[in-house]
Amino acid sequence: MDLMQVQYAVVKPFQSQAAKDRVSITETRSSPCRWYCVFGMDGVAGICGMARMLGSSRLRIRGVWVRREYRGKGIGSFMVKTLIRLAQDEPGISSIEACAINPKFYAGLKFKQVSPAGSNGVTFMRRVF
Repeated sequence: MDLMQVQYAVVKPFQSQAAKDRVSITETRSSPCRWYCVFGMDGVAGICGMARMLGSSRLRIRGVWVRREYRGKGIGSFMVKTLIRLAQDEPGISSIEACAINPKFYAGLKFKQVSPAGSNGVTFMRRVF
């Protein structure tokens, strides 16, 4: 399994599918993002993104989404573990964060809860290096 950096044009067609699963894979002007994909036999199997928080030593995961037919195969964990390694290799970065709809997933990858779930069901998680 490989995680390949891609242009946003590869990610954009999957926005509505990911949104149905409550995952945002939307590009924003205020936070430039690096997008990555895992490819399966029939195209994109999973998408994730990572952006540096402006003026900080933190990176934020910008969505982890796996197509339904590829779920349960470890693709989400593989993508986040790879993002962690990339973040650790980046000069000046001390932690990686995620807004999680599934905090148990991130807790299993050694992220700690920073705040309780908000009214939208999202929990803020962080892993310090």
